[in-house]
Amino acid sequence: MSHNYRDDWVDYAKGIGILLVVYGHVIRGLIKAGLAIHLSELNFIDAIIYGFHMPLFFFLSGYLFIQSAQRWNSKKLFFNKIDSILYVYIIWSLIQGAVEVMLSRYTNAGIDGASVLSLFWEPRAHFWFLYALFFIFIFIIYFKDWIVKNITITFVCSLLILFFLPLTKIAAIDLPAHFIVFFVFGMLIKQNAKFLRVNKWMMVIYLAFAVFTFLLARTIHESDIINRMLMFVYSLSCILLLSSFCIGIGDKYGFIMRVGQASLAIYLIHVIVGSGARIALNKFFGIQNFYILFIAGLITSVLMPMFVWHYAKRNPIKFLFIAPYKFGR
Repeated sequence: MSHNYRDDWVDYAKGIGILLVVYGHVIRGLIKAGLAIHLSELNFIDAIIYGFHMPLFFFLSGYLFIQSAQRWNSKKLFFNKIDSILYVYIIWSLIQGAVEVMLSRYTNAGIDGASVLSLFWEPRAHFWFLYALFFIFIFIIYFKDWIVKNITITFVCSLLILFFLPLTKIAAIDLPAHFIVFFVFGMLIKQNAKFLRVNKWMMVIYLAFAVFTFLLARTIHESDIINRMLMFVYSLSCILLLSSFCIGIGDKYGFIMRVGQASLAIYLIHVIVGSGARIALNKFFGIQNFYILFIAGLITSVLMPMFVWHYAKRNPIKFLFIAPYKFGR
């Protein structure tokens, strides 16, 4: 849900980011179902998007956290994240898991009840983001006072963790360790706003870095640390470019802002409704045209969750997006 204190450009960034998330999942669903065309082009676009779109959301969370840290003490922050992240993660992991179990014969990958109930140690599907974000918040909140005063040092430490911490095969460690650097980068940029200006030359520099590092990284094997470093620079360049662009939008694209304000609902619901639209059109109506399935999946995945979100704000189903009982209060 949106907060009154946050900058308008963040809603634009979230709107664009969540549209990229929806696009990626709709396209990947069509590919897994064997219904996609122009695979080489789709895979290239997929690499462009997946190189930065989820780091963007960690960045925005860190950017906004500075304001929360100044308003609330650690205890209030901790329980707020239980209400707004952990609770939502559990509820929607169970909801989507139950739907997937019931419709397993129609979906691209089968799932059983045991897989659904493993959500505490093995997040499923796109819900890994909330899982990782919750643990990042817990760490940041615990060391809040020191981190806020020493963000640059924290950023350097998070870089070392990203590139040199060995994998543990424990999701609660590996996922936060991989993405905390983007969260801290958001905090760092919040305190150094000069890097987010509507300056065409800075934006050209960000774009040049993004293009150069992305193309160079594609010539190096993914497991190579040089590839990972290049893709990290690519991610930061795209984040700064997109953020600067969103700052310059003003109020020209109200729909994108509304999409951003409903981004949580879209994130939580879009896979269910998007997959449902594809299955209904393909399995029951015999439609196999890629463009029809893609457009239907995209529109359904965005508009249906927005409708549910707006309905929930005024009706008893608000519990779908935030805990009805405030823990610790």
